[in-house]
Amino acid sequence: LSYSFKRYELTDNRYANGSGQRVEHKTDYNFVSPRLGLTVRPTEGLSVFGSASYNEQEPTNDEVFDATDYFADAQSFFRDTSTNGTGILIGSDPIIKPERLVNYEIGTSVRKPRWRAEVNLYHMRFHDEIVYNGQINDDGVPIRANAPSSIHQGIEVAAGVSLLEGLTLEGNASISDN
Repeated sequence: LSYSFKRYELTDNRYANGSGQRVEHKTDYNFVSPRLGLTVRPTEGLSVFGSASYNEQEPTNDEVFDATDYFADAQSFFRDTSTNGTGILIGSDPIIKPERLVNYEIGTSVRKPRWRAEVNLYHMRFHDEIVYNGQINDDGVPIRANAPSSIHQGIEVAAGVSLLEGLTLEGNASISDN
């Protein structure tokens, strides 16, 4: 189980567009991330494992607000903006939300004196995953946004064999559906 607290705070910032508009924001993130895993070794050289986890990840600072974007305005980044009486624009409730992930994995590993093989199956279900939305801004930079729901799943296989003393052949492959 892990807990993380992160704060993005921007004070007395001015837009890059020369307008002189000052912008401030403070956004706090509190995340609790439980993880549970179990590995069983029924025989020498054989192990089987399974895990389940939940994690959250905050957007990067420039996804919350990018004052260096010449054409940016606070309404492009925050659901709520107000002034505090001094002309400073206060942004709150960022449009890009933290992404959330539920992850399940199962796998097995076989190890013998001259060879080894591993197989891992995974299923990751994202909510509000931060992705490129297929558009670009006025500077030609891809725009990121939250996808309501997405799934990444697949299988990973790795193997290796000792051919001669000091010479090992290894390989891996994966098939995924994203």
